[in-house]
Amino acid sequence: MLTITDRKGKLAGHLPGGVAEDYVALSATSFWDAEEGVQFTVIKNAGGEVTGLRLRNDDGWDHTAPRIGPLIHSLTPKPDPDPVLTRKVEGVLKAMAQGRKALEEAQGVAPGRKKNYPSANTNFVGLRSLSFIAAQDVSDRNIERHDAKVSRILYYRLLFDKTKRYVLVYLTADGLVTDTDVVDD
Repeated sequence: MLTITDRKGKLAGHLPGGVAEDYVALSATSFWDAEEGVQFTVIKNAGGEVTGLRLRNDDGWDHTAPRIGPLIHSLTPKPDPDPVLTRKVEGVLKAMAQGRKALEEAQGVAPGRKKNYPSANTNFVGLRSLSFIAAQDVSDRNIERHDAKVSRILYYRLLFDKTKRYVLVYLTADGLVTDTDVVDD
């Protein structure tokens, strides 16, 4: 997951576990990192909303990535519109923490997610509860996770005994969890 942020008047692109790279503006929508030889161009829909990035490098690699969504800190927490769904998602995350058997038995998990990642997900071990932050309809962005089209992304704060983290939960149109991304922001 590439995170783009403003850093002292320059854009910084940051991949998890990597060093933030500075990008220089080539135009209002294109940016260049000379050190890495990477250019990205912001893609917008007819309404001007950012929907993705086109990434290219000097070696001819060219990839278009859909925009997942905003950084968590930029979201205004909303009341949970569907507490029943939140409890279902919490059950899925707790099953993911337990691994194969619990995940196979869990309701609400997309088949591709069960097949591709049956082992325990340590990000959810010790999860006490979830706190809803926001939801976003992304059905028009062609985001796919584990052989399933993503329709909505739910944003939650994960509550553990001593720490707080955040999770993006990717749902199919029929409400199945097809993937998650745990983030610090």
